[in-house]
Amino acid sequence: MGRGGNQASLENGNAGRRLACCVVGLCGPGPWARQTQEHAERKKRRRESECKAV
Repeated sequence: MGRGGNQASLENGNAGRRLACCVVGLCGPGPWARQTQEHAERKKRRRESECKAV
């Protein structure tokens, strides 16, 4: 503590502004495969509806 270059660093360990903020999570291949399949189906339906509109 105290190396962040600002007063808050001395008080609570704050090192200043954040560079980034995110959530890191892990999951198996199932959700990714399901999402890929759903995306492909939406894309196919959109393409088919565009062909009917022309």
